[in-house]
Amino acid sequence: MYSYWEISSSVESAVREKIAKRGLKGSKSVLRVYEITSTGDEKIAFEFELRDWANSWYIHAGTSGKEWAAEVGIVCETGEFFSLVRSNVVQTPANRMSDICDEEWMCPEDLYYKLFTYEVGTSSFKERKSIEEHLLKRLSSDGVILEKSVKDVD
Repeated sequence: MYSYWEISSSVESAVREKIAKRGLKGSKSVLRVYEITSTGDEKIAFEFELRDWANSWYIHAGTSGKEWAAEVGIVCETGEFFSLVRSNVVQTPANRMSDICDEEWMCPEDLYYKLFTYEVGTSSFKERKSIEEHLLKRLSSDGVILEKSVKDVD
C-alpha cells in the first residue's frame, strides 16, 4: 500500500496545543496502520516513526484481501496517541484470479500463468514476444493499430 498525507500547520498547531493543555509532551510523530477485522474492529498492525519531514510511506502488508486504514499522529511520553489525519479504508487486492469473467479482457489460462511465474530457461524477451503476439491476434483490423515492437533476435 502507498500512503501520502498533507497536514496543514494549523491542524498540527491545534493538536499540539491540545496536548500541551493536558500537560503532556509529544515525543514522536508516527504513521499507524490498522487492520480492519471482519467484525469491523480495528487493531494496530504496524507503526512507523516519521522523521525528516516524511509525507509518504510504502507499506508492505504481507497479506491480500484485507481492509486497512492509516492514521498520522503524535505519540506522547505516556503512550497516548493524538491523531492529525486519518485515511479512508482501503482493501488490498486478492492474490488470485478474479471471479468476474469479462470476455473483453480475457486471456488464455496458460498466458495468465506465464505473467506470474518464471520458467527456467525462458527469457523475458520470449515472454514479451508471446504476449504481444497474443494481443495482436486479438485485435481486429478496424480496431486499434499496433506497431509490432518485438523483433526476433538470435
